[in-house]
Amino acid sequence: MICFYNLLFFIFILFCSPVILPTLLFSEKRRSNFLQRLGFSPVTPGKRSGKGKSVIKPIWIHALSVGEVLSAAPLIHAVRKAHPNAPLVFSATTGTGFEIARARFSSLTDIIFYYPFDLIFSVKHRINEISPRFVIIVETDIWPNFIFELKRKQIPVFLVNARLSIKSYKGYGKIGFFTRPLFSAFTAVLTQTGEDAERYRALGVYDDNAVVTGNLKFDQTIEPAGPEEKASLRKSLGVADGQRLILAGSTHEGEEPVLVDAFLKLKAEFGNLALVIVPRDIDRAKTIRKTVQQVHSSVEIMSETESGGTSPDIVIVDATGILKQLYALADIAFVGGSLARRGGHNPLEPAMYGRPVLFGPDMSNFKEISQMLLHEHGAFSVKDAGEIYKTGRMLLLNNHAARDAGQRAYNVFTANKGAVNRTIAAINGRI
Repeated sequence: MICFYNLLFFIFILFCSPVILPTLLFSEKRRSNFLQRLGFSPVTPGKRSGKGKSVIKPIWIHALSVGEVLSAAPLIHAVRKAHPNAPLVFSATTGTGFEIARARFSSLTDIIFYYPFDLIFSVKHRINEISPRFVIIVETDIWPNFIFELKRKQIPVFLVNARLSIKSYKGYGKIGFFTRPLFSAFTAVLTQTGEDAERYRALGVYDDNAVVTGNLKFDQTIEPAGPEEKASLRKSLGVADGQRLILAGSTHEGEEPVLVDAFLKLKAEFGNLALVIVPRDIDRAKTIRKTVQQVHSSVEIMSETESGGTSPDIVIVDATGILKQLYALADIAFVGGSLARRGGHNPLEPAMYGRPVLFGPDMSNFKEISQMLLHEHGAFSVKDAGEIYKTGRMLLLNNHAARDAGQRAYNVFTANKGAVNRTIAAINGRI
């Protein structure tokens, strides 16, 4: 089976080489990590010794991109506490994920590096070099060569905070001859919900190895958001003190025009109001500004705002790693990826600051969390500009309703903690 996979992978690379090679030549970002992802650039962690001077092998934690990296934060703290003498190494796949990890985890980890390409020689070299005691993969990014090489070397591998949408489940099910041996290779799959666990069992995970541990996102730490931090963030955005804010986080293409349409109607009624847009891909910032300028002139990009100048009505954020803190400024928070049918993004980030949460109809990536928030009346589902305007108007007019919704959202966040401890217990029981 793995031979068939590698044959298909080779054919894919050969077929796509006319695109891959120019991309490497002209993209400095991709050139900078290419050798490391091939496995050629060394990343050997420092060795630590425990009692009796025996060498303790590293623990390897991996996350795909920004969302998974942020989800891993409470887990990294817990692993460090549970295994204080073990070297801790962390890998990410995307450039933005790598940068966020380096900014947040450098003091907690021994090495942060790029995850290797799933080429057999790259995977073998990196695994042999690190020689981990066990490996933790956060949520997703499952690659066959990597998983099977770990199994061959009898290195435990855990998939944690695992979720599986119905679409992915059906897709994997169509190639069950391939996915069953892949998923059964995991030492354990620690899932967010019972529904996720049942789907993984149906795909080949042994019954006892699919364990419901809950969602790590409930164990996120709240970033400092006191008066000084808020004042600094407002200054960086160029918005005035006391100006009410609607913050739209992790937006995707097609969502910004809908949000701007609703905002301009609200702005006509509530003059002291600004819209802050944080696109999922910050490289889109200038494109978004150009689009918005077709209907409204007072729009600026965060990095280009002038301190002490006129406060723009709409600010587009082009910085990474600050979204969670920005939610602390919001009077109303909108979670993107939900109107554009991308499965939505993490609604707990505004909830942890006690903010009323709005999102579109597609929150399939956070189905359980979004349903909890809706059930407890801490969030509102909106399908278009009209509903965003209607709900936003109600919250801006009724401060009590806004505070109550925010408190209810916060209560959902605090009431469901504990996934990290359950995850660590499940891992420690299997290593």
